[in-house]
Amino acid sequence: MLRSRTIKTLAALLVTMTVGSLALVAMETAPIRPEVTHLAAVIAPADDATKLVSATAVPLRRATWRNIVIHSSVEGEAMASQCHFVVRAVPGSDGQYVQAMGLWKQQQAGRHLSGKLADESIGIFVTGRFDTRGPSAGQFGALTGLAQGLQQACGINADRVYLARELDPRCGSPGKMFPLNRFNATLLAYAN
Repeated sequence: MLRSRTIKTLAALLVTMTVGSLALVAMETAPIRPEVTHLAAVIAPADDATKLVSATAVPLRRATWRNIVIHSSVEGEAMASQCHFVVRAVPGSDGQYVQAMGLWKQQQAGRHLSGKLADESIGIFVTGRFDTRGPSAGQFGALTGLAQGLQQACGINADRVYLARELDPRCGSPGKMFPLNRFNATLLAYAN
């Protein structure tokens, strides 16, 4: 008899605890396991890139910019004037690799793409043809710092950063030796 009562009590206790735990889980508003944030999200991009991104003649149109597209000299040097930024192979007279173009300073749509995608995409032109070798360490660092700065300023997730060839396979830009995996690893991941 005593043994039967003990079993019944333990069974009732187990059922009560299980039901109570399920009720608490159902009432939980925050995720039980927080979403993973890419470690790069806690690292600030280079100060130069942050200053360059925020240096506009008109207010920054954060909500407009939804994509970043990387172009290169594979598409021709004229493409540079149709993009928002140019990342040079060697620092210019100002000691910087990156130059903000008038389209960015005026927050105007680029001419590096056609259609609606052009209206909401930031174009970055990287000087060089990366068919036989990738960009220099300085140029690559400037590009990744700029991309991170733009991502932070405009809330652009890594899955919205494209190489031009991903949008138009015929162009092949920025070239087959562009270090895509290394570049993607530097991009910031945001929880949507």
